[in-house]
Amino acid sequence: MNNKEKISNFLLRNGDRIALLIILVVAFLLRFWQLWEVPFMHDEFSALFRTRFDSFHQLISDGVKSDSHPAGVQIFLYYWVKLFGFHEFWIKLPFALTGFFSVWLVISIGTKWFNRTTGLITGALTATMQFFVFYSQIARPYAVGLFFILLAVYWWTKILVEKKDTTFLPYLFLALSLLMASLMQYFSMLLAGLIYLSGFILLQRQQMLKYLISGVVAALLYLPHLPVFLLQISNGGIGGWLGAPHAGFIVDFMFYAFHFSWLFTIGSVIILIFFIQWPIRNKQNHILRLIGFSWFAISFLVAFLYSVFRTPILQYSTLIFSFPFLLLSLFSFSHSIKPGNNLLITIIVLCIGAYTLIGNRNHYEMMYQQGYDQIAEAMADDFAKYGKNVSFAAVGGSTEMISFYMEKKGLKDVRLFNKYDHYGRISNFADSVQTDYMAVAWTDYASFEWIESVRSRFETVIDHNSWFNSEYFLLARTKNFSERRFMEGERTVILEMDSVNEVAFDGKQEYGMLWEAKGDSVFRKGDAMVVSSVSGMAIDTLTALRLVLEFKLEGDKSPVYWMAGVLPKTGIRPGQEFSLSASYRFDSGSEHIKWAKVRTYVWNQGRENFLIKKRLIYLRPHDPRLLGLYAPL
Repeated sequence: MNNKEKISNFLLRNGDRIALLIILVVAFLLRFWQLWEVPFMHDEFSALFRTRFDSFHQLISDGVKSDSHPAGVQIFLYYWVKLFGFHEFWIKLPFALTGFFSVWLVISIGTKWFNRTTGLITGALTATMQFFVFYSQIARPYAVGLFFILLAVYWWTKILVEKKDTTFLPYLFLALSLLMASLMQYFSMLLAGLIYLSGFILLQRQQMLKYLISGVVAALLYLPHLPVFLLQISNGGIGGWLGAPHAGFIVDFMFYAFHFSWLFTIGSVIILIFFIQWPIRNKQNHILRLIGFSWFAISFLVAFLYSVFRTPILQYSTLIFSFPFLLLSLFSFSHSIKPGNNLLITIIVLCIGAYTLIGNRNHYEMMYQQGYDQIAEAMADDFAKYGKNVSFAAVGGSTEMISFYMEKKGLKDVRLFNKYDHYGRISNFADSVQTDYMAVAWTDYASFEWIESVRSRFETVIDHNSWFNSEYFLLARTKNFSERRFMEGERTVILEMDSVNEVAFDGKQEYGMLWEAKGDSVFRKGDAMVVSSVSGMAIDTLTALRLVLEFKLEGDKSPVYWMAGVLPKTGIRPGQEFSLSASYRFDSGSEHIKWAKVRTYVWNQGRENFLIKKRLIYLRPHDPRLLGLYAPL
């Protein structure tokens, strides 16, 4: 036998082991590749900033009860930060490790429930899907919650499927795993309950007492956390910023899970069909398949119905705990194939998954270059280029989050704003700026009025960058407003700025300067935002002037969307110039709003005297990077 034949026989005999090893190596590399370079995201900052308490009691009362998640991760971070500080690698390390070990658990469970082929295919998917890689790289409850869910199912399988329960230890480990899963996230707690209750379907009479005791142990250990749970659930969850899910949510989720890639999607379907086994003879496999489907279906339906009838809570992350069991159930129809073929199909799935993760999803650029750190990087570069002739401002959900990386870059003269404040504050700041250039950035989905307030004063865009949920503009003054330089893809609908177009309002006129059009005559598929702005001069002291932007459907009296740009809270004195702006992001609501009638007008609510000198209505193009971690690029 020559060397080639020896290698071939070795691969054929040991294909399963080699496939397992390759999956784990790929899973490790995808999660740990330059992990120290992954910056913190908003939710991570939120958790980290809630660790700075002097006592455990204060941590619970001020750092946990005010949140919408159980105490598990927050308690861990409280002590972990004391050891390693706010260093990205050490903070993210435990979550990356649990994400990595989850891949092994998926393979093990799939093999024990069905066969080695099912375990390896599903393991290859969880190793490469951005859904799992992403949550393994952030310090949030999802990767660790998934790990404890899978660990619970691992021991649940030992007891109820393999019947390896000669001692009480597997029951104890099951109880502890269910407890830990319940302390991570409330949808992992829901699934922990479903897992335990499903056990009664497979339970044998002689196992009943020990199984009941394990449930009692988990429940008793959870009791200290019960007041936190009751308080948080009474507060209504996290629906303050989420929208209600639409009917096609699950289709969108599945396409997201498969990287918005037809190659990944169709390739997985072909594998599913090619290896399908029919008829199904193993009754226990059929029961486990139904259990896996039901865990995902119930988790989804609870989140969907709660979101529709009470408070929106459904988002992709809520499904991470049950999604592996949907994959296992789907690929459970595969029959067990030879080790060599298992190795081949594993390599194919890994190659497609990794290729679309890196290529289609551009994961490593999107993940490793995010708003907080890249805004600081861009400001440092522009300061080096323009020195004291450039002013800086940034707005986001927390000034402390924005300043984190700026302090690392030594940036001291950056004016920071909280997006929940009145955006007139940035107008006042821009009016006080004496430099020729001004850089302004937003993150955390801050309203575009913050940016437009500055752009109305610094009209030319010199440079622009965008990252996930953030943008950066370097702007310059323009002597003549008509010379305003728009960004590539921005389209002007109306630009009025000469004396012929000036409009005077007096105390008798409440509404004026109406512009309206049918959406389908104005908007194109690639338009992401409509922006309306006016500039003028006060004759009276202005306090109640508004610029309205609304959308109305044909035949409806009330608009489907209405907003009004307002003046700074300080008001505008006679002779002072002012600007107003109002904008709407089409990705913040239904796409159908583009077919409604769009209207914008000045509302002189206080019946005051003023002069409108400029009016601008323009459209901004779709920028896939802004939502690129969850949407197609």
